[in-house]
Amino acid sequence: MPEDVRILEQFTAQIEVCLLARGQFQVHLDLARVDALTGLFTRRYFEEVFASELARAERYGESFILALFDADGLKKVNDEYGHQAGDSLLVSMAEALRGAHRKSDILGRYGGDEYVAIFHGSDPQAMAKSLQAIRARLRAKPIESEGSPITVSFSFGLARFPEDGRSLADLIAVADRELYAMKRRRA
Repeated sequence: MPEDVRILEQFTAQIEVCLLARGQFQVHLDLARVDALTGLFTRRYFEEVFASELARAERYGESFILALFDADGLKKVNDEYGHQAGDSLLVSMAEALRGAHRKSDILGRYGGDEYVAIFHGSDPQAMAKSLQAIRARLRAKPIESEGSPITVSFSFGLARFPEDGRSLADLIAVADRELYAMKRRRA
């Protein structure tokens, strides 16, 4: 009987170690998938999800829109108000985009001030109009830094799969050209 108790205690200890390791693994997995500042997917995880979405779209003959976003004036905000204000701008933009997307849409942080998204079942003209409305709402509600209002705004470009490309690189290139064309038109 004492031997049975000792064996059970050893199993219990091993199970506790496994549960702790599983919890730590989940924490590290979440850190690899979610950007700490914005709460959006990391670029690496977005690229993994994109590969799955691309395969599904090809298999079922579906289309989707890839959108690329760039925060307007981040360098100026960082230079004038500091990086905390710049971070606030990025978070505000991420929250606006997240708040306006559907569960089937996928959002990620692509780079420093760039975001990327996949929008399923969307018309490019309707999507552009929706994103313009999000942009207008953001611009109408400046964030505060040291008592100064900071306007949050973004430029964007859209690419449609499969018409504009059949890979992430191709779609990003098209969306990036549109994004910079928007910036030039507004400059």
